[in-house]
Amino acid sequence: MSRLSLATLLLITTFLTACQSKYEKEVPADFSFKIESVYGSDSYDSSKGKFVRQYTNGDTLVYAPLTMETKRAIYQEFGKADFMSFPDKFLCNPLAGMTLPRSTTLLTVTHRGKSKTVYGPHQCGCIFYQWFKYKRFEELTGLMRENIYNQKAIQAMRPSDLATD
Repeated sequence: MSRLSLATLLLITTFLTACQSKYEKEVPADFSFKIESVYGSDSYDSSKGKFVRQYTNGDTLVYAPLTMETKRAIYQEFGKADFMSFPDKFLCNPLAGMTLPRSTTLLTVTHRGKSKTVYGPHQCGCIFYQWFKYKRFEELTGLMRENIYNQKAIQAMRPSDLATD
């Protein structure tokens, strides 16, 4: 009977250890991200609170730092998505057609002293074995963009006049 109890305890301990998140509940001091459209006109660096929009006559920069509450929500989504396990580049399914260049995202995240950059071409029909992680990438970058573009300083900017199609 004691061997069964020991085996059960070992199994439960192993299960609980495997289920623990690799990410802390609180946002680490070094957590930051930079999101940019590779062929587009906008980029945002959370470590500096700097948003840059490109125009034909030069770039315009505004400072739009995130609140701690917003940063926490993004960090929670980052952990849920398990961003650090993403491939460096999501591959398009050649049978799904071409990607739209203006919608390709480059996301660099710094977490616990490590930086990781992921290239995510949108609307390209990601290759099947990457689909689940690609969907999480889309959710994460969508949340980031929503919080960035909802800031008053950025909403007050005029749209870019660059041709990105």
